[in-house]
Amino acid sequence: MSETKSILIIDDEVLIQELIVMEAEDHGFKCYVADDTKRAREILDEHNIDLIITDAMMPGESGIEFIKKQKLIDGFKIPIILISGFTGLSTEETKDLNAAAIVNKPFHSQDIIELVKKTIS
Repeated sequence: MSETKSILIIDDEVLIQELIVMEAEDHGFKCYVADDTKRAREILDEHNIDLIITDAMMPGESGIEFIKKQKLIDGFKIPIILISGFTGLSTEETKDLNAAAIVNKPFHSQDIIELVKKTIS
């Protein structure tokens, strides 16, 4: 039997968190949720995470700032899916962030899960 993959979801919107968690758990993924990047770093310190899904814009430190800081950590290789409520990010910026994908809001939860499966399977 294969090991359960774990996902860290960083979003300040509870409905988005719940939508992704419900769909991901239905597909056998273990989910951890953070309302902000401070809590996300605590979870990363405490658990083995296979994938991060983060909102681009949140109060305080944004998901984009979080990704840039995490990239500076030697050995940081966790793939990231970036969720954005605006389309201001170019493909080049997404590559610079080393994001596996960018998903624009609104989105279908099934689309996120297909990206998750493609990214960490």
